[in-house]
Amino acid sequence: MITTRGDSREALLAINAVTPEDPRNPLTNKDTRRSCLDGDAITASLSFVNAALGAGVLAYPFAFSAAGLVVAASTTLFIGCLSTFSLCIIMHSMQVARSRVLAASSVSSFGDLVREVLGPKGSTFLEVLIVGNGFGACVGYIEVIEDAADSVTSDARLSSFHISRKEFRLIALCVAALPCFGLSCLRSIEALKYSAAASVIAVFFVVGTLLYQAIENPCNPNACVDEHGAHGWDEGTSGVALWPTLTIAGLLRVLKALPLIAFALQMHIQCPAVFDAMPARLQTCISGRRLIAVAAVGLVLCLYLPIGIAGVVRFGQATEPDVLNNFGVGDQAANVARACMCLTALAAFPAQHFPARTVLYKVWKKVRRCCKPADLQNGLPEEELERNAPVGGLSLCFALTEAVLWNAAVLGVAGFAVLNNIKLDIIFQLLGAIVGASVILIIPGLLWARVGSGRPGSLVRLAPSAVLIILGLFLMFTGTFVSLQELPSLFEKGGNSTKA
Repeated sequence: MITTRGDSREALLAINAVTPEDPRNPLTNKDTRRSCLDGDAITASLSFVNAALGAGVLAYPFAFSAAGLVVAASTTLFIGCLSTFSLCIIMHSMQVARSRVLAASSVSSFGDLVREVLGPKGSTFLEVLIVGNGFGACVGYIEVIEDAADSVTSDARLSSFHISRKEFRLIALCVAALPCFGLSCLRSIEALKYSAAASVIAVFFVVGTLLYQAIENPCNPNACVDEHGAHGWDEGTSGVALWPTLTIAGLLRVLKALPLIAFALQMHIQCPAVFDAMPARLQTCISGRRLIAVAAVGLVLCLYLPIGIAGVVRFGQATEPDVLNNFGVGDQAANVARACMCLTALAAFPAQHFPARTVLYKVWKKVRRCCKPADLQNGLPEEELERNAPVGGLSLCFALTEAVLWNAAVLGVAGFAVLNNIKLDIIFQLLGAIVGASVILIIPGLLWARVGSGRPGSLVRLAPSAVLIILGLFLMFTGTFVSLQELPSLFEKGGNSTKA
């Protein structure tokens, strides 16, 4: 039916034979108010959880054995509270930043947020962190796959093939690099949407396996060895260490554990993207945003705390930086757990690579633009030139070339780490110290100082900002110092690992 603009509402209803209260009435306002807590809120929380869960969970038992159960658990809860607060700060800053621009979609990533609130220099610093974090995480994930292959292969089998342990580990790295390269060539992260659930299930299985081991075979003072025969009690100790020793060495072990804990709780780089996908009613609902952050961090802690405690209860001071290395070749449950973590690492590899690739693509376009003659640039602003990007966000030629260079660099660094016996804990320590401290503590502290609640310069703004920035700088410098201190000794020892 065609009506004119002058038709009255009553005439339209009469012709269509419906009453104003009839739900079939096209003029009925169907925009009913919905609660902040619904399926969309649950989806947002799980998105944060997926961003945090990964290979970092394997180092949690080692962090707990280094710092002692009480100190490590308390530190985990404390950093978890700070992580929740900083997630709320990032989401609050996203709402403020999007209200300042004409097109809210122009602020959809962490880099966009930092550029809008802290300026171009802050955005450049963050983009360097994103690339560094992605590269380091990819090195760690490819080592997780290699570690799994190394753990299930005995020296006797290698001898039958006349292959040394180092040669086998390098071959395993090259084999692991093949699927990682294939996943890196994907042009859109949407292709990984089904891998998130598999990653969560895999981590649940690993946690369950270690809990079962801790309950069935706890580490007793008179019988505490892992499945390779390594003893879990230091001489003179009488049980699981609840506290670190009051010595310089004990303090250094605590400082070593802090960045490992922070690395595994890092979900903040993905926070603006998750916020951008949330419906508008959730973006503006303060209580809803807080509950989403609390639920996400709370669920992660419900997995990380048990696996940290269970690892120490099962293996004591013999806990490895990759806790699955404490299990023998014949442990079938541990082998399934290794396979699960390989799947998790494969899913996490491109997820960490894609944000870094986006930054590199932007740099590449700027370089190309600067190399063009002035008359070909047409004087268009950068925003106009961005609109000409190909479907999928980047060209196929760039995707393939970048994937080749990225994976070659990752494989080279991972091979260097294998040859020098640099274990996963060192990689994750550096990432936690530099990237974790920045995105969990320092940058949210700066964001709160700029756009937080309260008047500029008020105590409500300055006090939380000062706490976050000071703690972030402390974690960054101490964690980096402890990690770099360990590297010379590792180079001297070399890689003489063996498997029974």
